[in-house]
Amino acid sequence: MEHVRQQGERSSMNEHIPNKDVPRFPWALLIRVLAACALVGFVAYRSDLGRVWNALGQIDLAALGKAMLLYGALQVLSATKWGLILKSQSGPGSNHVPYPRLILFYFMGMFANLFFPSSVGGDALRTVMVSPFAGGMGKGSLSILMERATGFFAMITIGLMASVLIANSVGSQPGTRMDAITTTGALILLGGAVACLVFFTATILFRKMVLIGRVPRWTTDRLRRLLRDFAECLENFGRNSGLLLAVFGVSFVFQLGFVCLTWLIMKASGVELSFVYLCYFHPVLSTISFIPLTPNALGVREVTVTALLAAQGLPNHLALLFCLCTYIVMTTLSLPGALAIVFMKTDLASIARSRRRPPDAPSP
Repeated sequence: MEHVRQQGERSSMNEHIPNKDVPRFPWALLIRVLAACALVGFVAYRSDLGRVWNALGQIDLAALGKAMLLYGALQVLSATKWGLILKSQSGPGSNHVPYPRLILFYFMGMFANLFFPSSVGGDALRTVMVSPFAGGMGKGSLSILMERATGFFAMITIGLMASVLIANSVGSQPGTRMDAITTTGALILLGGAVACLVFFTATILFRKMVLIGRVPRWTTDRLRRLLRDFAECLENFGRNSGLLLAVFGVSFVFQLGFVCLTWLIMKASGVELSFVYLCYFHPVLSTISFIPLTPNALGVREVTVTALLAAQGLPNHLALLFCLCTYIVMTTLSLPGALAIVFMKTDLASIARSRRRPPDAPSP
């Protein structure tokens, strides 16, 4: 009888314990989605949608087709750079990634970046797919981090150089000065340069601290192994000076190619701007898009494009048309990645199960 009473008390107590398995409502995501809708609605309200509709029939399809070809080539080039980084940090436990498979992983990441509720969803997917070849999740994630960082460095450098040229051009005309929008964009690029400096400095210090064993005592064994993988990869990356220069060289070629892509999409939209201004426009737009205010910078991108083009005296409907053409190019080229995700879902499930399995557990 006493046993039954105690069991009943425990059952009553368990009723008051919250169920940790009950999913929480994603309030943060909902707020970001509402913010995106509000920003897109604001831009649409400030634009003449009738003129946007009429301009759809005037899209330069030849320029749009060239933009798609160039965008595909740039993604292949970026996958090549990713392969160079993986090669530079190769070590025990890592295997060669076949080049066609690397390109496939990259297109899968393109699709995920566009349609997953985060702009880093594609990076996470690529990390999962490349980790069996790279020698672990730590090495796989570091390869993508370095790919992003070197590309961001090249983009910020090009943007700052373009800002200087624009400032000199404006300053050479008596009684004129840079408008507030262009000046704000230049300050954003300067902030990006500071972020690059902080990142690369912290990376060097981190590598030295981990390699000499100065890791905090509170870190778990798994975290220590992850940090050790990071440090060893950074050490290998730093030793390969030839590959390092090649990676940065490809980064600059890629970013200049993306400026050309922007020019083609602008041409398809009926917008004519100088190449120097586009070297400023692309880095500013990309840097602002990194700010996680809305899913995949939806709305933030449209507001930024509208403001930058309005500063050049262009109407809002052309800014919306440029954004629409950009989505058409990126969505079309991401479709191979969508097909790859569908056909490789078995591989994704297998990798997910291997991550959940304890290190010493036998394979099923």
